Amino acid sequence: CTTDLISQYIKQAKALGYNQTTLLGYSNKQCDQLTQILRPSFGIHSTELSVGDLLLVTQNNYISGLMNGDQIIITDILSIEQRAGLTFLMVAVEELVTHQKFSQLLIAEILYHNQTNLSHEQQKELLIDFYIRMRKMGIKQGSHIFNQMMMQDPYLNALRTVFGYAVTCHKAQGGEWEHVYLDIPRNLPGIDKPYVYQWIYTAMTRASKELYIVDDF
Repeated sequence: CTTDLISQYIKQAKALGYNQTTLLGYSNKQCDQLTQILRPSFGIHSTELSVGDLLLVTQNNYISGLMNGDQIIITDILSIEQRAGLTFLMVAVEELVTHQKFSQLLIAEILYHNQTNLSHEQQKELLIDFYIRMRKMGIKQGSHIFNQMMMQDPYLNALRTVFGYAVTCHKAQGGEWEHVYLDIPRNLPGIDKPYVYQWIYTAMTRASKELYIVDDF
């Protein structure tokens, strides 16, 4: 049953580490529910982002070089700031595979709402804020220094992440783990084709060694 699948995942993740083991779900809602179960099992009891939390990067990052699919551990939360209608957390993180350490901003709204990225309106507000800051510095839009500042701006290039304890196949694309636990939805036969086949293929190919599924349906 699913309970056994989750229990085995927790046991193996603790034994082998997050970089070798992951749990995949079908939808954001399902992964949110699983995350609420899993975080306390790994010693995280706050609903807010905490030291020790596991995150999955969902977009390549120019500043740190972290890539979509990379996993990071929060090692410190240094400050919190509101800008352009968004909440930015200054965090210290460690990448699981390379053990490289970075300190940079992270967008809380993406994390807490399990989004892949900002909405169109959120991105628009963030860009307007950047344009205003450049104008105050006398930097003209389209200039070389404007483009350079855009690539280096800590707010525009803040980390986009979700909790990494249970993730959708879409967010796991680009990642690979030796052991993948796959919580297949029971309504699988009713999901639109060919999407369901693409989903299953993506999920299965995240595993480089072993794939675990529930055999009760």
